[in-house]
Amino acid sequence: MTSPVRSLPHLAALQNLLVAGHRPIRMRPGSLVRWGSAFAGLAWTTDPLLRMAALQGQPALQAVIAMVWLGCGMGLTGYLDWRANQAAAQQAEESLPFVHVQVSKVWWLLLAAGVLYTGSTFFFGGGYQTYMVWLALVGLGLFLHGLFSQELVEWAGGAIFLLALLVLISGLPLSWHRPLVISTSGLGLPLLGWLLHRQVMGVPHLGRLMACVLGLLAASVLPAMAFVHWSQTQGLPQDIPVYTQKSLLALGDDPARWPHYVALHVQAGTPIELQLDIQGSVLQPANDGAHLTYTVAQDLDFLLIDGKLSHHVRRTGQDWQDSAGWLRITQLDVTPDLSQASGLKVHSRAQIELGGMPR
Repeated sequence: MTSPVRSLPHLAALQNLLVAGHRPIRMRPGSLVRWGSAFAGLAWTTDPLLRMAALQGQPALQAVIAMVWLGCGMGLTGYLDWRANQAAAQQAEESLPFVHVQVSKVWWLLLAAGVLYTGSTFFFGGGYQTYMVWLALVGLGLFLHGLFSQELVEWAGGAIFLLALLVLISGLPLSWHRPLVISTSGLGLPLLGWLLHRQVMGVPHLGRLMACVLGLLAASVLPAMAFVHWSQTQGLPQDIPVYTQKSLLALGDDPARWPHYVALHVQAGTPIELQLDIQGSVLQPANDGAHLTYTVAQDLDFLLIDGKLSHHVRRTGQDWQDSAGWLRITQLDVTPDLSQASGLKVHSRAQIELGGMPR
């Protein structure tokens, strides 16, 4: 009679054969390194490229440059990855499976959707979601590939997809999105490739799967958290003097006599006069535009550097944050009134928020 202990290796071998039959393709670790490096590099360089002074105020040109830049970067990466996979298959005297070719087509379709979405945001809005849309598409592509290859790839893709959704739902400021994409691509995907190279999941095991996925998420989120915290305080001293408008003007009208860094404190209830100029193909400004008076809803500090307003702002008791991409109009209603004999009257209402996702 065969011992149950001796039969365990045979059962494991049979299970491996069954898994290989249901999952006929393999995700090569080198592919994850190549694609991860490409995504991280594009996420690192695209935003500074589009912020060049010569491109400001030209959304059509920005959209074209963004799509060409992303398309060329991913096209080159895809070509190199395909050649590497072909060479590896020839060296092993194999051919790429039919399923591998079909999954690659879906992968390219997802990347093309991301490129088109990025270009469309310059005309229709939605730029807040761009980085997380890309992260969700990458996670979806890995999940689809994992359905026919290693189970760890399937789980990792699903985790990355859910991470992107949770970031959007939680309303994390935009300053978090880019570091998350860079760390997930530049660290998480190569780490996934290393785990596949080590073959830590030769036999599917729920506990090891969850441990590997949690490790991937930690490698993606923790470096992004550290970078965001560092960037918020980088280059700014901790003892910036705080002035009100009255006390600041008491130093004199010449900003050269002011401290290099000044925190201008604006109390809740402070009146602010807003001059609104609207122009375009439908409307043109009349005289000096509209002058509106509002009050500040909460205490805020604005950072002045050499007397000039910077992009840094902070709430009471919080750290400085870069307000670029942080101020959003989350609701805009326009109601026409045709009862005015002197002309058309339009009642407009806007909801302006600081930080987080549009609500």
